[in-house]
Amino acid sequence: MAETGPLLFPGPEGAGRDIWLQHLGPGQTDGWIAFSVRAAGSGLDCVTEWQPADRTFVDSCDGTIYPEDGDGLVQYPVAVDAEGTITLSLVPLS
Repeated sequence: MAETGPLLFPGPEGAGRDIWLQHLGPGQTDGWIAFSVRAAGSGLDCVTEWQPADRTFVDSCDGTIYPEDGDGLVQYPVAVDAEGTITLSLVPLS
């Protein structure tokens, strides 16, 4: 996925908790990161958009640039087991 970019997952309970799932690790079970599509406090119409040429995310409302690991956005825990099953918790990391 590092070559093609992150995957966007709509929030399971509706608008507001949409998540980017990004893979930046060397192996299939390493380096998975999940983070919010929106900056904390942003409205539903403000989303971060993937910029493949720069490998960054840009906020559609204020132009803030976030790195490919989503640093600065709400992060969510991700685990990958030996079979490659990805488990994502919707409880934000503190």
